[in-house]
Parts: sequence; C-alpha cells; structure tokens
Amino acid sequence: MISPDEPATLSRAARYAVLAAAFGGLVFDGIELGLMPVASLSVAKSLQGDAFTDAEGGKWFAWFAAALMLGAAIGGSFLGNLGDRIGRAKAMGVSILFYRDQDEHRKLITSTNQLVKSGNGRWRVATRGRTEVGVGEERLSVKTTEFTDSGDRIVAWYWYRVGGRLTASDILATVYIALSKLSGRGDDSALVVIYTRKKDRSGSENLVLGKFVADMGDAVQRTLSDAEAR
Repeated sequence: MISPDEPATLSRAARYAVLAAAFGGLVFDGIELGLMPVASLSVAKSLQGDAFTDAEGGKWFAWFAAALMLGAAIGGSFLGNLGDRIGRAKAMGVSILFYRDQDEHRKLITSTNQLVKSGNGRWRVATRGRTEVGVGEERLSVKTTEFTDSGDRIVAWYWYRVGGRLTASDILATVYIALSKLSGRGDDSALVVIYTRKKDRSGSENLVLGKFVADMGDAVQRTLSDAEAR
C-alpha cells in the first residue's frame, strides 16, 4: 500500500522550478553578503562619530564579518535543530486508496496489502499498536505502525471505510464488504493512511497525526462519501 523505498518523481517543470529556487537562493545570499560592507561602514561611522577613519572602518568590518560567520555557524549547528523541534510545523502525508468492483487481483483486504512488506530491503516494522481517535463524529480505535530504517522512523495510523462504516479490523471490513454486496450497494471501500516522521521520544508525531484527524476527519469522510455516490 505504501512503498517508502520508492521515491516520488518530479515532472520536468517541477525539477526546473526546484533548480531555479536553489539558484535564486544563492543569488540573494550573494546580494546580502555584498550589502554587508555598506551596512557595516554606516554602523561604524555612527558608533565612532568624529573618531572614525578608514583604517578603523576596516577594522570594524573585519569584526562584523567574523561575528556574522560565527553566529551563522552556531545558529546552523544548534538553533536550527531546536527550531525543528519546537518552532516549525511537522510535515505529514495522507494516502487514500479507494476500491470499487473488487476482484481477486485488486481488493481492500488481502495478505499482500502491507505498509511495509516483509521482503523490503530498506524498511522494517518496529512496533504495531492501536490508538483511539475521533474521525468526524465517530470514535475509532485505529491501527498504528512504526517502521524504521537505519536512521529514520515513520509512524503511520490507518483505518478502513466500507459502505460508510469505519473500522480498523480486517475481519470487520471483510464482513462489511460482504454485507454491502448482498444488499446491492456494491463494494465501495477505502483505506486511509496518515503518516509522519518520528524525530524524538516526545510523542510529538502522535500529536501531529491526532490534530490532523481532529481537524480534517470530517473533510475526509465527506470526500469518501462523495466518491461512493458517484
């Protein structure tokens, strides 16, 4: 269902956009560095007043440049990491797989549908569990899986929707599909997976996923309801 070892590909236009953005960053960084001598000269004149000389201005510029480089090194090494932990929004992903007219080769519940297959050369499942969340107006015990490689961890929550009913149980989902087909309503069903990276042991990844479900659970339900009505 998810293939973390298969990177997403970008279109040619998107690649050129990334290249242009990276080049633009270097250009503007160069402009900033070019303006630094002008700014430092103005600051030195303001601080020294009548005692200002060209020699003193050069000395002050050297101190300004050294302080800037030292501050950038310290900020990049320590404060950037701190900002990632407490100041920036965590990225997350959502995958919704919708099934209709299922058969032996493509269906919602099957032993081959796994977040990470046992033969995956990069990722392996570290832990499995459950957590209770509110999806729209319903309370649901969703499945949780944490999978890892040598230096990265991803936490995923997932559940099923079959004929408007939510469950995280493979058995119940299979029963719901059978009942829906017997009642003449078809076999429309969906798998919803949300996931994000785990960077520490604070549990912040669960807060990110929980907030998404709380904020967007109704929207996901409406989207799937619209798809079932088509």
